[in-house]
Amino acid sequence: MPSCVMYNCKSRYGNPGLEYSLFSFPNENRKEREIWIRFVQADRRHEEWLPSAATKLCSKHFRREDITYGPTGRPALRKGAVPYPIYIVSSLLSRSPSQGCL
Repeated sequence: MPSCVMYNCKSRYGNPGLEYSLFSFPNENRKEREIWIRFVQADRRHEEWLPSAATKLCSKHFRREDITYGPTGRPALRKGAVPYPIYIVSSLLSRSPSQGCL
């Protein structure tokens, strides 16, 4: 069953009382993908980690205003949404690879 990729997050599909959604990583041609990857790398403290096609990140890691709902009530991320808190990612993007992870 799909689950959130974040290290200590217990969100997974099929949990009773589901109050979150799981989102796939952006396509490789989207600039947000690198931010998502670095967000997870910081959490896992593993610079070499990369997502697979099945990797998911749950709605708990996004701001509420970044989640929209379609006519059927299905949640979706607004275009350009990145995981929050973004300050973790900002500090990573400003580091050189030799400086390592948080």
